[in-house]
Amino acid sequence: MATVYKLHSAAKALEFIAAVGEVAEELNHHPDLDWRYNRVVLRFSSHDAGTVVTAADVEAAHRCALRASALDAVAQPDKLPNGPAA
Repeated sequence: MATVYKLHSAAKALEFIAAVGEVAEELNHHPDLDWRYNRVVLRFSSHDAGTVVTAADVEAAHRCALRASALDAVAQPDKLPNGPAA
């Protein structure tokens, strides 16, 4: 499960990354993250479950989406480096 979020600036992207970190610590569930100027790529999977998507991934992604929305980020799954997420 993955998407790209586009933010208004690099500073906003860093603010979003900090928010993702807070969610990750709250849930003890950490995404793979890639930052490119004003875009942030998040990938969630449960490594201990064979890298399949679990309820924990869905909850973490949902909370990160709420944080992204609060920062006026735009989800751009079509911009994923390897194509849209499944």
